[in-house]
Amino acid sequence: MVCPSAYHRKVCLLQHYSITQFLLFFLNSVSRLVTS
Repeated sequence: MVCPSAYHRKVCLLQHYSITQFLLFFLNSVSRLVTS
């Protein structure tokens, strides 16, 4: 991801963090479904 200014860098980091959190939650749900 290319973030030109400091503000955009913050927004990029926030978006990246929330996407990562969502992916982790999604993977946890899938693995729970698979193992049960």
